[in-house]
Amino acid sequence: MGPHFIRQSVQSDYCGVYSAGMFLSKLGYRTSREEALRLFDLPRRDRACGGVELGEIAAVLKRAGNLASVRWRFSKQFEFRNIVRTVQHQSTSTGHPTLLWFGIVHRNLMTQAHHVAVVIHAERETLKLLDPLGLPPRPKSPFNVVITSTPGLSGFLPALGSFYYINPRMAAGVLCWSYGT
Repeated sequence: MGPHFIRQSVQSDYCGVYSAGMFLSKLGYRTSREEALRLFDLPRRDRACGGVELGEIAAVLKRAGNLASVRWRFSKQFEFRNIVRTVQHQSTSTGHPTLLWFGIVHRNLMTQAHHVAVVIHAERETLKLLDPLGLPPRPKSPFNVVITSTPGLSGFLPALGSFYYINPRMAAGVLCWSYGT
């Protein structure tokens, strides 16, 4: 099944909600923007919403995806090799992508935040994401943003296809999950 892309406005903090929806679509649950918001009991527009907690994302995915276990594996920094290894292990055990939580810096180098996206594929030097902050994927492509392991400006990692860099000094997390029996 191809990716179901849900784009996030840069003025919202719904990256976790929309990434959860896209993740569920990769598991075979067709999830629209409205259905993703409904899973989290959120209105379509809420400028005051500060996003959703990672524990809430895990609980919603466990329930909506009928998953046996769901937990986040955190690191104090975005250690590229360790993240790739964790994502590859997760992908090998389930045959599906997972979610990644990581620190970003806007290209203006002034604004920092944590962000959530779906990791479609992990290789030694690259992570391929289905990211609600990126443009829609090209036809027949399951991803729209590529993070490379080569540091660029000020030691930040480039996120090709989006307007941000990865701040490797900020905490990161990979969603580790398994199917129910």
